[in-house]
Amino acid sequence: MAAAPLVHLFVVVELAADGFADDGELDLRGRLVEEIEARGVGEVGGYGSGVGSMDVSVLVPDERVGRERVAAVVRELAPGAAFSIRVLTDDGRSA
Repeated sequence: MAAAPLVHLFVVVELAADGFADDGELDLRGRLVEEIEARGVGEVGGYGSGVGSMDVSVLVPDERVGRERVAAVVRELAPGAAFSIRVLTDDGRSA
């Protein structure tokens, strides 16, 4: 039996300024990526920043559990930060 397809979670963390991430914010994004992978939350598929936010794409086997575990990492490493988690379809659109 084939494994269920992975769910693509798109995590967006708001930045202090409207531009690209500064060195501290890039460090935070790196720590988020490391923790998501170290804790076995999912497979990081990419990341970026610009227009006042930074993002991390995470492929997870279960949407609900993945959302909970990603949110826990963000809350731990970036307490008080505004963030969102949405599901992207195969064509990159929000589900």
